[in-house]
Amino acid sequence: MTPKKFKNYTLLLLTLATFQLSLMACGDKEPATNTDNTSTETTATSTNAGQSTAEDPSTSATAETNNWVDFTTENKAISIKFPGPPETQEQTAPTNTGEVQFSMTTYADESSKQFFMVSSVDYPVNPDEYDVEQGLEGAKNGAAQNSGSTIVSDEASDRFGIPGKKLVMNKTEQGETLTIRAELYIDPKGPTLHQIMIVVQGDDVNTPEANAFFDSAQITKL
Repeated sequence: MTPKKFKNYTLLLLTLATFQLSLMACGDKEPATNTDNTSTETTATSTNAGQSTAEDPSTSATAETNNWVDFTTENKAISIKFPGPPETQEQTAPTNTGEVQFSMTTYADESSKQFFMVSSVDYPVNPDEYDVEQGLEGAKNGAAQNSGSTIVSDEASDRFGIPGKKLVMNKTEQGETLTIRAELYIDPKGPTLHQIMIVVQGDDVNTPEANAFFDSAQITKL
């Protein structure tokens, strides 16, 4: 896959995943159900097998970020460093409470075929009527389903003092493996969904640049 095709396809992949995240995380408080027993068993097995891939960047090399670009989301919730000047696109996602507008900020390193993304979206729903755990589960399953990816690793995280997940997903496109590493957090007081993602060609989601990107992230609680 050429760098241009990789960039265009990755942007589409992240857009699809982000749209579905917004849709699935706006649920009611009914218990989540899973009608696909095979999928559940596969995910549970993959979680154990992929734990070091998603969770242990501290044992991997981290890139120097002195020359990286500082970025803060429009709602001031996430600050992070990008390897180069990022681009921000406005997106609209359908939800069961109406359309939600949000920004998706990306940077494509075409030489190393790594794609970086961050977004933060506030939901137009009463926090008291929102189930965060169901929202995170729906976000995970929706992102994988809508982007056509397989969940390799799924771990709970409270890194910023709010509920979250660390995920690794992959898919094959045009004979190439694309792997997504993601951290998803929902601040219950918003509720606000925060997303930090990279896509790489291949399966190495612990590159020095990827580790530095995730390590640089800070989320301000509401």
